[in-house]
Amino acid sequence: MLVAERAALEIHEYSPRLVKQTVVGHGNAEKFQVQQMVKTLLSLATVPEPHDAADALAVAICHFHHARSARRLVAAVPGATILGTANLSPNARVPARRRASR
Repeated sequence: MLVAERAALEIHEYSPRLVKQTVVGHGNAEKFQVQQMVKTLLSLATVPEPHDAADALAVAICHFHHARSARRLVAAVPGATILGTANLSPNARVPARRRASR
């Protein structure tokens, strides 16, 4: 987190419940259900190993889904901001947000 902050990268955090809701469809999903959906959504032959890899991919899927939705909303409503996305244009990869060095 420190390295990302120092590099002025945007940091996003998602609760386990939201990741499960996004990937599986309900927030009380079991770990094996998340792993199977990651496998299915990414058209993989097997569940990613180690298990932390499946978790990381689930978070990436969640971020992709929610960041895309936020970009669409910001693009649709001029002047709108959503949870710190004021500088986020629909085509932006990294928001133009830099902090002064400390």
